[in-house]
Amino acid sequence: MSDKKQKGPIFQLTDADRNRYEAMIKRVSLPLDDKLLSSVAKKLETFLEEDDPNVFEVSLLQNISKLYVLIRDQRDVPDDLLRRIGFALEYFVWDDDDIPDEIPGLGYMDDAVVVRWIVDQILVDYPDHFTA
Repeated sequence: MSDKKQKGPIFQLTDADRNRYEAMIKRVSLPLDDKLLSSVAKKLETFLEEDDPNVFEVSLLQNISKLYVLIRDQRDVPDDLLRRIGFALEYFVWDDDDIPDEIPGLGYMDDAVVVRWIVDQILVDYPDHFTA
């Protein structure tokens, strides 16, 4: 046995996770409602009031902010892209997701990974709509 610490992400999406999330993405209702955008804005404000965010939280804030601005400001966004962004925003505002948000230091780790997965998909499938 080695005493080396395991390197790499602490939380990773499995194929089962991706399949489950893809099914959830297909069920996102369009058009996205103003209540969702309002909830995202409120949660971002609350999040920014917290002291000393960790690296996952900083990444999450950056990506959610970009998705929020994209959905708020762009027109003629394809339905698949709207659903993906809607899922990412819903996952962010859902407190009782795979790792409940109230767990200090860990609660937003899954949000960061799920949102980054969506951002990576957008960068590949819709590069004209989004930049990292």
